[in-house]
Amino acid sequence: MMVITGANGRLGRSIAAKLAKAGHASSARLITRSPEKAEDLKALGFEVVRADFDDRESLTAAFQSANTILIISATGSAKDRIPLHKNAIASAIAVNPERIVYTSRVNPSPDSVYAYSDIHALSESLIRKSGVPFTIVRNNEYSENLAFSIKEALQNGSIALPGSTGKVPYISQDDIAKIITKLLKESDHFNKTYELNGPEALSPAEIAQTLENACGKPIKHLNTSANDYAALVKSRGRPQFVVEMIRTLHNAIDRQEFSTVYNDAKLLLGEAPESLSQYFKRVYGTA
Repeated sequence: MMVITGANGRLGRSIAAKLAKAGHASSARLITRSPEKAEDLKALGFEVVRADFDDRESLTAAFQSANTILIISATGSAKDRIPLHKNAIASAIAVNPERIVYTSRVNPSPDSVYAYSDIHALSESLIRKSGVPFTIVRNNEYSENLAFSIKEALQNGSIALPGSTGKVPYISQDDIAKIITKLLKESDHFNKTYELNGPEALSPAEIAQTLENACGKPIKHLNTSANDYAALVKSRGRPQFVVEMIRTLHNAIDRQEFSTVYNDAKLLLGEAPESLSQYFKRVYGTA
């Protein structure tokens, strides 16, 4: 039995869809705070139960009989996530599964300027010290996270992104979901940590050029500070914790904390993950 948290989130739903397509719906239990919003997942054959990261009893009950537990990182402010992750990990450990799979982030280090790095460092540490076998996936930035900036760029011919030298090997959420689905189905990934990223690290100016090439229209890069970009994100109506997350993320990117290209995604997929150029062409391009 696989148990998956965050079933109604974008990543959780993508993993569920892939498990169902592979015929594993009957052997997976999906956890969500709002089961009424997951009737479509029930229709695919999944067991869907209510549990919440702030309710230890509900989590422990939902994790019962699990061989593998996938803990998808919670949403919310940096401060709020700490007790949520502690609850989820403690509840998972309490039922003694064969393995815990955890979605972490690049460079989970106390030295990072990214506000959420400490949470992932703590979560990884709690899992490693538990004695329960684990698989940790450190996800780099999703290609999909550029969506709003790209939408504006296609409208006005310029893309506003902080920094001029910081690079990121963006990876599509679909490739992340493919990899995690594979890790859930297979049993030879015990006590492994995988760094998941796309095949090429690009700077903001290179992102603009890649979008221009994919869409066939001129796109220029507007350099901006992380603070000004955070203000732009705030003007789009995003919550304050998202604004702070993005501000510190781009500070970390400018320090090259997200720039390293690892080969893990290619090895796990059996082929190169989708590049940002391929993603742009598929989603926004004329080719």
